[in-house]
Amino acid sequence: MTGQKFPCPPVDGRLDNGVLRVVCASVSQVRGSVMEELLSLRGEVGAFNATQGIRSAFLHASGWLFQWHEGPVAGVEKALRIAQADPRHGRLRELHRSVGPATLTEPLQIVTTHSVDKPTDVARRLYRLKQSQSLEASASPDELWMQLVAPVGLTASLGESALVRRNVVAVTSGNSAAVDLVRSIGQQAGVPVTYQRFATGDPKSADVGAVYVDLPGLFSVTRVHALSRRSLPHPAVRLMLRDLQCLLLLLGDRVDSNSALVEDVSLLLQHLAVRPSLLPPLTRAVRPLPACTRSVATLPKSMSG
Repeated sequence: MTGQKFPCPPVDGRLDNGVLRVVCASVSQVRGSVMEELLSLRGEVGAFNATQGIRSAFLHASGWLFQWHEGPVAGVEKALRIAQADPRHGRLRELHRSVGPATLTEPLQIVTTHSVDKPTDVARRLYRLKQSQSLEASASPDELWMQLVAPVGLTASLGESALVRRNVVAVTSGNSAAVDLVRSIGQQAGVPVTYQRFATGDPKSADVGAVYVDLPGLFSVTRVHALSRRSLPHPAVRLMLRDLQCLLLLLGDRVDSNSALVEDVSLLLQHLAVRPSLLPPLTRAVRPLPACTRSVATLPKSMSG
């Protein structure tokens, strides 16, 4: 499964119209926790990327490991050769190759997605993508990346293109209220909840968690994220929210915690190309969880119009 091929770049690896961008996939051969394995490699990968001038993102989902590399040709190709020789990567294949503007903002980003999908489900998705030529047609690796993190069962019924026509809603709080709300929405809609963990390339930094549900509509999908305050500054989270259309704050009882949440949300908005709609903040004291759930769950219908 090979992506679009481009003419050989100059010998010195410089590209006049951007950087080399490659996304590849392999069956994970890691025994035990893949996230812990990836976290243990942060120092080594970070040092390699610094010497090669490249930036990378790793995604593990349902037994598959996806890599996204951007930078000079020599550095990206060297990273691919190392991955090809690594026994932890089974049947490495290229999904996307293009030259264009860089998207990754950090030397290394790590994401793991935990859903009900099986490795065979992901394999069938990659086959469908190949058959529909979505991999070659996608000029943007980040668009492909967003398809890879979505639950397979949803796209199998709606088609991969539905994720391109998606609405994005984020609910954030300084405690677990946002997670409780999105779980309730998933239960009400009868759709599975997808759990994620994010980490940067800094070996001393802790990873952060998030959850989301995908609510199918007639012609599009509404993805509702639950984000903790700690996750908002993470570069992978900001990339995930690049198409954010609505943002809802769930406020708690502590004024200092609410103020800190508002400050972090303000920083997030500064990093988004398009400012989303800000829904009136809710407090669980004023709007209990069932009422909040009904309020957010009606968003797909109102946005589809």
